[in-house]
Amino acid sequence: DPPPVALDAETWQKRLTDVNLPILTSALRNSAMQHYSGVGYRELMVTAVGSLKATLLTPGLEEAFPSLLDQPTKAACIDYLTIVHNNLRQRRDRMTNADVATTLQRIFDQNEKTIKLPQEVIIYELTEGAMSRLDPFSAVIWPYEVDQFNRSTSGMFFGVGVQISLTNNQLTVVTPLPDSPAHHAGVKPGDIIMTVNGKATTNWTLDWAVKEITGPAGSRVTLGIQRKSEKDLLTFNLERSRIQIHSVRGWQRASKTPTGWDYYIDPKNKVGYIRISQFIPRTPADFDAAINQMEAEHGLNALILDLRFNPGGLMRRSVELVNRFVSKGTLLSTVDSTDRTTSLYPAKAHLTHYPRIPLVVMINQGSASAAEIVAGALQDHQAGILVGSRSFGKGSVQDVYPMFGNRAQMKITTLHYKLPLGRIIHREPGEAQWGVDPDVPIKMTDQEVADAIEYRRDVDVVREKADGPKPQKLIEDGLDLQLEAALLLARIQTVVEAQNNLAKRRDPFDTP
Repeated sequence: DPPPVALDAETWQKRLTDVNLPILTSALRNSAMQHYSGVGYRELMVTAVGSLKATLLTPGLEEAFPSLLDQPTKAACIDYLTIVHNNLRQRRDRMTNADVATTLQRIFDQNEKTIKLPQEVIIYELTEGAMSRLDPFSAVIWPYEVDQFNRSTSGMFFGVGVQISLTNNQLTVVTPLPDSPAHHAGVKPGDIIMTVNGKATTNWTLDWAVKEITGPAGSRVTLGIQRKSEKDLLTFNLERSRIQIHSVRGWQRASKTPTGWDYYIDPKNKVGYIRISQFIPRTPADFDAAINQMEAEHGLNALILDLRFNPGGLMRRSVELVNRFVSKGTLLSTVDSTDRTTSLYPAKAHLTHYPRIPLVVMINQGSASAAEIVAGALQDHQAGILVGSRSFGKGSVQDVYPMFGNRAQMKITTLHYKLPLGRIIHREPGEAQWGVDPDVPIKMTDQEVADAIEYRRDVDVVREKADGPKPQKLIEDGLDLQLEAALLLARIQTVVEAQNNLAKRRDPFDTP
């Protein structure tokens, strides 16, 4: 592993906001009681103390915490942590809550006798160290991260409605979101956000920029924007409002349609195209709206469902989407560490709205969790053809526990899920098989993927005039080989479906 990187004082200050001992003790207790692996206090404390020791040895940390410049006291603290670490490793009896509390208090006391770091630093590092003993998807959501985490799961936030990126270390507007305060005020793609409420955005991370720009509904934020066509800095004083995240997108933007999208990738053959970026509360309803729009316009002979680079989201919403196409049987089950089934999710016939739509599902290495549930369940029920490359392999279920009056949270892996035919797709260290394999594998190089993503992003930009890049180039110029194959398969399915329908019709001159 690479050596730890020393963080500056300002970054530490942001991370340590509202950090306290109950967060650490709750994290340890939840891990020992709820985690899928059955890990105990001793193992958690071994990694916690080891992580704290490694942090104190990080070069450059003295800039944020000058007390570490005193080498004798620093050495004394590290020596003490080494003894504690070794004792924990050699311990064979079971640690109790009381044992943990005693060990933590002794570490805090030693800190006060020697290096005198803020106790929040010790708590933060011990907690992060303990979490590293668990799987990569279990973590503490610290107070400074809670708003961002809630936005990602709720599907809405309060802000001004700009999609941003870091381009050449500058905070750049990718696109204003339709019908948002930023859109109405005239913020444009390519604008560079130089200041937020008068504070320069130099060296800001994306997470910190989001934290500064978002805020309570009705409050205001002032963006100082540099635009290529303007000599002076432009000032936008915007009122924050509720911004709805839309996880369902189409082939190209179409402002006059009910959803703001045109979903036809092939209007002549009535082939639709829907991308789902994540699974949030509104995803199934927005998916229905897209299908209904196509049915009302020209009808729908086949559908391409693009789940590439979909990191997942809400498990129940993914099951609902599978149920739209599958009317009977098990859609998903969850199991504990002993392979005991804990939950079954059966199909409900009255929720199966589209059982006859021929379906092509696109996946790749960025399709994870809830996206893999959809792809794998549809594959097991033979309700769709999968195209692309093997998925990520995240087949674990995380429960979220509130801590410190919900000002912090913890997500912890408690279960694994099984697809309808019994596959566990979770990627374990050293395993050769994981994830969902496509029925039709189509390889793309990293550069081809990057080029396709960049072009697709340009297509999705909200523009005043319809003079932007056209999505057809993705297929016509061979920018997206996986999409090209998916469209071919969808077209073939429309022909097969038409032939099947024709065969079902009785010849009027046939006699029974």
